[in-house]
Amino acid sequence: MGYLTYTAFNASGNPSYKNVMMFDVNVGAINWRIRTEPVIECEGGIGYYEASLSTNDCILMVTGLESAYKSSESPFQSLRTKLKESKKDDVYFATANPKIQTAIPNSFSGSAAFKKMPVTSEKATANLVDNVAIADVLQSKYPRVDPSYVAFLCFAFTPPNEQKDGTNKMLLQIWDDGNRQKTRFRHASWNQFAEPPHLVSSAVYGWVGKQILPNGTLEDINTSDVSKPFDMAARYDVDVPTNCSGLKLPLSFKLTRFDTERSENKEPKVVSTVVASVIKVSLLTSNESLEVKVPGKTFVSDYRLSAGELKGAHLGYLLDSNTPPTTEQIKQGSLYKRTSEIAKTSPPKPYLRWALLAFLLAFPVVAIIFWKYLARTRESSNTVPSQ
Repeated sequence: MGYLTYTAFNASGNPSYKNVMMFDVNVGAINWRIRTEPVIECEGGIGYYEASLSTNDCILMVTGLESAYKSSESPFQSLRTKLKESKKDDVYFATANPKIQTAIPNSFSGSAAFKKMPVTSEKATANLVDNVAIADVLQSKYPRVDPSYVAFLCFAFTPPNEQKDGTNKMLLQIWDDGNRQKTRFRHASWNQFAEPPHLVSSAVYGWVGKQILPNGTLEDINTSDVSKPFDMAARYDVDVPTNCSGLKLPLSFKLTRFDTERSENKEPKVVSTVVASVIKVSLLTSNESLEVKVPGKTFVSDYRLSAGELKGAHLGYLLDSNTPPTTEQIKQGSLYKRTSEIAKTSPPKPYLRWALLAFLLAFPVVAIIFWKYLARTRESSNTVPSQ
């Protein structure tokens, strides 16, 4: 259990935004459950974030709205009281500095959890006004990077998932750059602790890498806006580790992000930092569940079948205090059949539309050239040579 402080910096290098969140991370073998909450209760309408990885590589990420939040069930009440005093300058930064709080940046910024969300069923739309949570279901080992900070915390407390790009090694991107629908991996070099569970002790990320789209397509990350694509994009450091029953875990760790452009003196410009501190470490009991449950009526965006017949589309449905259905159950339902039929008749991809437009524009030009050629040929054939 601990807390983290996200700080964004303006062009002058001064803090322009701060956000303090509390976290509770539970890891058992390959499974995990992570909960985060804002220090100010229900700030921005968010009660809590909670996510878990199950044994079938399925991730459930829940955003509990204010109506789902119960103060008595929060594990952070004591920590919340202490942080409001010891970190009050950070906790109340926005209200204490209203003039410089002009805009919340993309990275780990708060997002509105709208209660009304688009669904295909009119009945579901009518009943959605009183949902207490929203959730994403992903067929993945990698949590989505979003304002919950789950991806950052999962990286800090679980062994790294190394990926390869030719001979280059890549790590999961753990900062929010506004591309939350894509799982991104960046070229990186890193060190790990020698003791189990062999967590990352330090890492340096580059800009170049790969990304996985919701439909399963793998493509290169576009770095055209980066002045030096092989420069450092971010770095992660464990400043203070600790040992707990033979496990080496981070007590103080930090993520630093850099700008795509160098400063005037050619030095990397820091755009944001996430500084985390652990205040309590303990062992899980053998019977403790690591699965997240939805807190009540929840609108779910299910991406598990997006790579198949749905062609990247996701399914939206309501749950009421239950776990999501299996993919086999979903395939037998009318929502899946209706969505797959829509996907089959979906409009052509952008590059096909451009190709068709180019053909339509070129056809008249070719026709005119051909007509002129025929006219000249006809005129030439009708001309009698002089004697």
